[in-house]
Amino acid sequence: MKIAWVADNKFEEIPTGGAEATNRALVNSCPYPVTELTPSTLEKKEQLTENDLVIFGNIKWFTDEQMEWMLDCPVRMKYEHDYWNLANPGQERFKKPFWEGCVLCIFHSPAHVLAYEELYPDIKFNDIWLQPSSMDVDLMHPGEKEDVTVYIGSLTPHKGVMDALAWGEENDTDIYVYGVGECLEAVLVHPNAIYCGSVNYAELLEVYARAKRFIFIPNWIDPFARTVVESRLCGCEQILNNRIGVTSYPWWHESDDVLREVLKERANSFWNILEML
Repeated sequence: MKIAWVADNKFEEIPTGGAEATNRALVNSCPYPVTELTPSTLEKKEQLTENDLVIFGNIKWFTDEQMEWMLDCPVRMKYEHDYWNLANPGQERFKKPFWEGCVLCIFHSPAHVLAYEELYPDIKFNDIWLQPSSMDVDLMHPGEKEDVTVYIGSLTPHKGVMDALAWGEENDTDIYVYGVGECLEAVLVHPNAIYCGSVNYAELLEVYARAKRFIFIPNWIDPFARTVVESRLCGCEQILNNRIGVTSYPWWHESDDVLREVLKERANSFWNILEML
């Protein structure tokens, strides 16, 4: 079987990106070879149509011509990491035919599906598959804790980085901030921000392991929020709100051991989707 995975970026380009990390984990676990394609490497329609299956991740940076090629893929799935229909309004005319031509629509959580259906009631989704972000939970363990509070993730308004800093200001607490994004300049001048830059994944796990507290209070319904899982399994106290996808799963409210087992099982079972073809 020939499979292509199409997305805006590869893991090597954005190693701290949740979507990129999830894509790479699933590509690596596929029982068949997978060709990864990005806007810069997708040069002709045949790179898509010659495959038995094409899985699309985030695709907001592709050209109109490339989007037309995507509509010609007879067997395609969409793995929705965010809210594509919000990410690039310029692609609006492609979204309904693209979604409705997918044999499977993959979302991160029950809350993610509900938010999408409420935002876009005109789109008829075919079969829906719920897939938590894939991660190696065996790498996540508490360490010797330091009395610090961390924010880890994209520095964007919808991820709530400025809200986290406002919480820090109200509670006279400095926030150690890791990540990049459009709010970087505002973060750099905020009196309660200690900016730590962007680090690789292994280093991030060490940050979680040492941090006493983790804060994440997004402004949108975050589709999953893998950082929330990572920080919990590394023993962080959590400052959260009710806009976090992973918390809409019943098993989130079970023990850490149950959480680990569920995430392992779901990561291992992802490629059962091939049986649906």
